[in-house]
Amino acid sequence: MADYKPAGARELLPIDPSVGVLPGYIAREPTVIYLRDKLLTVSDTDSPIRKGNGDVVLRFTDKAWSVKRRTEINDAEGNPLLKLRCNLATIQGHVVADDAGGTELFNVQGKFKLLSRHYEVSFKDVQSKAGATVHVRGDKFGSKADVVLPDGRVLAQIDRQLFTKNDIVKNNESYYIWIAQGVDVALITGICVAVDMIKEQRSARRKH
Repeated sequence: MADYKPAGARELLPIDPSVGVLPGYIAREPTVIYLRDKLLTVSDTDSPIRKGNGDVVLRFTDKAWSVKRRTEINDAEGNPLLKLRCNLATIQGHVVADDAGGTELFNVQGKFKLLSRHYEVSFKDVQSKAGATVHVRGDKFGSKADVVLPDGRVLAQIDRQLFTKNDIVKNNESYYIWIAQGVDVALITGICVAVDMIKEQRSARRKH
């Protein structure tokens, strides 16, 4: 089986009809967001998720005494949008994202692939009201990934910059996410966080 190589292009085609779970966060134009995350936290940290122009679009909370364990995504004012929780009963990893009221919005499951990283995301699309599935396909190093529809159209691209000299000094790592027009920015952000949580689950199992 060949190693999966995410697409290199950043000019993503518009998605029509739109795809998402939160209608207020459907991108009206191609959007890039980025965040810098502390690798090790010793206190609860509220971190901004910014658009390319610097505007804060979302926020997420790092929990104290954890390694990159993010469990809540909020709007720009700090109001909760998504609360992510791990299902520890699964071997490949499983994260469920609920809204502020506790209703499930989507879930992400790890899938076994020999030379690549693959995750399946299931949700009820807010526009069509029908069940939907998208896939996250990344390289074996976990640094780049595409979020794609079953027909192959790319919803988003994730670029995780690992351990540059400057980031090591500042205890940071950076994420850049390119999102197509017509795609839910909050959903894609939640998927990115959920994938990291699944990686943590797998890493913790290997240590025991």
